[in-house]
Amino acid sequence: MIDDGKEKPWFDLDEWADEGEPNPFDFEELRKTNISNTSNSTNSRNINEFKNLKNKVQIHIEEGNRFGYQFEVVATLDRLKALSSSEKEFQNLIKEFLEMIFSDSIWRVCPIHLELLAYLLPLKEANIMVKGKNAQGVLKYLFSHNPSDLNMINMLIEEYFKGLCENISAQIIHFLKEIVNCIRSGGKGNIPPYRLSKKSYGFGIKIENFRDSGIYNLVHKNDPTCYAQFSCDTQNHESKLIIKYLTPILKHKLETMLNEGFFDGLATNYFKITFIGEIEPLIEKRINESYLKEQLEKIDEYLQQLEKSDLYDVTLLSILLRKYLDTSCLIQKSFTDRILALLKKYLYSGDEGIEHHTWSLIPTYGYSQTDFANELKLISAQYLWENYRYDYAIMEINELVQRGYLPAIYQKRAWEKKFITDGYNNYNYANQSEIMYDYESLIEQDIFCETDAIIARAMPDGNIYLRFKSESEQAYSEALDYLNSLMAKGYSKIFEGYWLRIYFVAKPQFYSAFNNIIEEYPALASDSHAFFRKAAMYESLHDKIRKFVELTMEKFHHCLDLQDEDNSVAGTFAAIALAMTDVKHMDMAIKFALETDDEHEFLASYFGKMLQRHWGITPETAVAIALLQLSYQEQPNLSSQFYKIPQNLAALTDYFKSDDIPHKSRKIITLASSLFGNEKYSLKKLKELFSDATDPLAKEIYADFHNLVLDALKEEGEASGQPIIYNISPKPESDSESLIINEQDFIENPPCIITPLQAKKRGFDVRELETYDSPWRAIIFAPLTITNPYIFDAIIQFYKVQNKINPDSTLIWGAEQAYCFGKKIVIDFSGTPYQVGMGIYGKNQAQLIYGVMDFAKIAVAMNRQSPDTEKLFALRKQHYYFDSPKGSPNIDYSKPGIMYLDEALGAGIYKDDNYQAIKQLEKITPDMGEVYDASLLFRAYMMQKKQDYAMEKLQRKLDTTELKQVYQTAQKRLPQYQEYWQEKLAKL
Repeated sequence: MIDDGKEKPWFDLDEWADEGEPNPFDFEELRKTNISNTSNSTNSRNINEFKNLKNKVQIHIEEGNRFGYQFEVVATLDRLKALSSSEKEFQNLIKEFLEMIFSDSIWRVCPIHLELLAYLLPLKEANIMVKGKNAQGVLKYLFSHNPSDLNMINMLIEEYFKGLCENISAQIIHFLKEIVNCIRSGGKGNIPPYRLSKKSYGFGIKIENFRDSGIYNLVHKNDPTCYAQFSCDTQNHESKLIIKYLTPILKHKLETMLNEGFFDGLATNYFKITFIGEIEPLIEKRINESYLKEQLEKIDEYLQQLEKSDLYDVTLLSILLRKYLDTSCLIQKSFTDRILALLKKYLYSGDEGIEHHTWSLIPTYGYSQTDFANELKLISAQYLWENYRYDYAIMEINELVQRGYLPAIYQKRAWEKKFITDGYNNYNYANQSEIMYDYESLIEQDIFCETDAIIARAMPDGNIYLRFKSESEQAYSEALDYLNSLMAKGYSKIFEGYWLRIYFVAKPQFYSAFNNIIEEYPALASDSHAFFRKAAMYESLHDKIRKFVELTMEKFHHCLDLQDEDNSVAGTFAAIALAMTDVKHMDMAIKFALETDDEHEFLASYFGKMLQRHWGITPETAVAIALLQLSYQEQPNLSSQFYKIPQNLAALTDYFKSDDIPHKSRKIITLASSLFGNEKYSLKKLKELFSDATDPLAKEIYADFHNLVLDALKEEGEASGQPIIYNISPKPESDSESLIINEQDFIENPPCIITPLQAKKRGFDVRELETYDSPWRAIIFAPLTITNPYIFDAIIQFYKVQNKINPDSTLIWGAEQAYCFGKKIVIDFSGTPYQVGMGIYGKNQAQLIYGVMDFAKIAVAMNRQSPDTEKLFALRKQHYYFDSPKGSPNIDYSKPGIMYLDEALGAGIYKDDNYQAIKQLEKITPDMGEVYDASLLFRAYMMQKKQDYAMEKLQRKLDTTELKQVYQTAQKRLPQYQEYWQEKLAKL
C-alpha cells in the first residue's frame, strides 16, 4: 500500500506538533539535519523522562554536592520546560523546586542551589507565591529580597558573601600571623622553630563549618600537621561556595603580605599558600631556582634508571613519586607522561609483590583533583577492570566522567563495547554532557535513512520518527535494517530505551488478545505494537526482529509509558511478536521475562497468561510462560499443568540446571510457591507426586525437581533435608556398569598415612612440612595437570562451596609431597593409587578414599567424626562420579611451564589477583604439552570468572569471544571430551 498523500483517520497530524510548529513527520522536516528536540506535544512527550529529570533535580536540591558538580542545571531545566504539558505545569514545577530550596531541609547550601535560583527566579511568574521555611544563609537573604532579575540575584549574592568572607579572611590572616610569629620566635608544640621543615613548602587552609577549619603545613604523602584550628562560622554553606567568594578577598591580602616580605625566610626552595584540595595556589614564590633545577635533573635521572632497567625497583619508584610531588606544580608535562608509563609497567608486571606495592602508591598520591591525580585515578580504574573488580572500576570511572575528564569518557565507551546486549546493560550516565557526547558521535548516516519505501530520523531525545511511503515486506525489512543499524551504534543505550513514533500508511492493527487491557492502558496500542505485529507476519524478517530484541532489551531501558510508574522494557513488542508467531522463538519470551523490572513492568506477567492461552503449556513453552508470570512482584498462582504433565516440570528443571540466571535460588523457590502454595509444603507435595508416580521417567522428573527446590531452599538458608535418590544418571566414564569397588585398586605404594617418625625415616623434615593443627579436617587433593574437564569441574564445584559447608576443609591442588596433621599423622601423597581423592583426619587417625566424588556432601556427612573406613567407603559409593587417572597428585617441577600453572592457580583461584593469573597462563605455550592442555581448563575458568563477576557486580554480560576461543582450542587438543566442549560452546 502506497501513501496517497491524504491524511489518515488513525493519525491526527495536529497532535504531533505544537501550535505554530511544523509537523515532525513532514518529509522536509525529517530531511533536515538539525531538528530541535525541544518541541514535544502532550501526546508525544516522554512522561518517564519528565519524571526522571524532576526526581534528579529534587535529589540534587536535597543532597547538594554529594553527586558532584557536573549536573547541568540549564540543560536539565530547559528539557523539563520542553517536556511540560503546559506553562502552568512548568510554573508549578518552579514553585515546587523553589519551596524545596527555601526550606529547612537544606542542611548545607551548595553552588547548585544558587545555579538553580539563577534559572528559576527570573522565570517565575509574579502571581506564583512561594513559601519559605527557615532557609539558611544566602538562601534566606535572597528569599527576603525576592529578586526576579538575574543581575539583581548576582548582586545580592556578591553582597552577602562579601560581608561573610571579610570576617572569615580576617580570622585566617590572624591565625597565619600567629603561626609565622611563633615559628620566628622558636616554635611551640608541633609548630617548628625558626623555619618550616625541609619537607614542608607552605601552608594549606581548610575551611569547614565550626571547629573543623584550620591551617596546616603543606607536605606530600605524609598527613599534614595542623598548626591552628579555629571555629569558622560559614553559616552552613558548603566549603566550595565559601572558597569561591573568599578567594579574591584573601588572595589580595596574602599577596600584599608576600610583597612586604612577611613570609620571607620560612621556606628554603619554594613557598605557597593554598586551600587544601584546590589546584591553584593563593600565593606562591620560587625561592631557589638552582634547587628546583637540581630536583628536575634528579627526577630525570631516576626516570631513566627505572626505564632502562629490566629489574623492578619499587623503592626507587616511591622516591621518584615523592620527589615529583614535592616540587608541586613545577614539573614538566613530559615527566608526568613518563611517570604514568612507569606506573603502568609496574602495575602490570605480573609479580604479586610489585603489583601490590605499586597499587598502594596510587591512592597515596592520587587524592586531589589535579590533572595528574585524574590520570592516576584513570590508571587505578583500568587496573581494577583488569582484575575483574568491575563495580569499583565503574565507580572510579564515573567519578572522573563527572569531573568532565575526557579520557575517562573514552575509556568508559571502550568498556561498553566489551559487553553484549544480552544482560542488564545500563550506561549509568554521569551527566547530560555524556549523553550528548554519545549522540553527537553518531553521524548523519547513522540517524537518518531514506529509501523508496521509508524515511526515518532518530532525534537527540530518544524519539525515532519513522514514516512509511509504502507498506510492504520490503518496507518493513528496510525499516528493521535502519533500526538495527541505529541500535548497534548504541542509540538505545544512550537514552536508556527509545520512543518509536511511526506514520503508518495502512491502518495499524494490534493483537486481539490485548483488547481488554488496552481499554485500561491505551498506551498499549502503541506504534511499536503495530509495527512488530505486522513485521512478524513475514517469516523472512524474524531474524532481523530477533536482532532488534538482542540489541535493545535491557533491564530498566524503556520503550513505553503505561500509567503512573508502570512502563515496559525496550524491545517488548518485538519479543511478543516473535513468541506469538512461532514457539521456536520462546527464548525471546524468556529474555523478555528476565529483563523485566518487577516493580514497574506488569506487562510481561500479563503476556505470560496470553501465551498460555495461545500455545498451551508444553515442554517448549513451559519455561517462558512460567518465567513471564513470575516476572512481576505479585506472586501468581501457576497452573497445575506445569507438574501434572511431568515433561513440563522436566523442562523447568533442565532450564534452571543449565542456565546461569540472576537470583536463581530465589526464582526456584518462588516458582515452587506459585505451584504448590508454600515453598516448604512443595517438598512434601513433590515427595507425594514421586511416590504416586508409576512411570520410572516421571519418578525421576519429580525427584529431580524436588532436589532442585531443596538445594535452592538450602542455598537461601530456609530449609534442610535429604534429597530423593532415584535412578542416578550414569556418569561420564561408567555409562552402563554399576559401581564395583575393587579393594586392590586402592593399595598405596608406599603407604600414605604414616607417623612423624616414619616420615623422618623417609627423609622428611617434619618441622618444615605444611601443618594442619585442627582436631578434624577434610582434605581434597588433585594434581595441577588435570586435563579431564569433568574432574576439573568437580573440584571447582567443591572449591566454590568450601566456605559454605560446616566442616573444616582444605583443597590441596597441586600437592607438595607430604603434609602433617595434628602433629601425630603425616600423609605422604607420593604413594596414592589415583591422582584425585579425599581424606578425613580426626582424633590422630586418617583415611584416604580415591576417585572423583561429590566431595562437599561427603565432608558434611563426616563432619567432625572420626574417619570410619566403612562409613567413608559407603559415602564414596553413594556420591561417586568416576575414577581419576592413576598416580600421585604431587607436582612434577621438571615439567616446562608447571610453575606458571602453579602461580596462576594461587593467584586466580585461591586469591582474586586475576590479572596475575592471566599473565602467568599467557606464559604457557602449546609446546609444553600436558601443562598447556591443563592451562586451557584454567583459562576457561578465568574467562568464566570474568563473565560471572560482570554479572554479579554490574548485572552485565561480557562478550564471550575470548571464552569461545579457549573452548575451541581445547576441543582440538582434547577431542576425547568432544561432548563437553560442544555443550559449553552451545551455551555461548
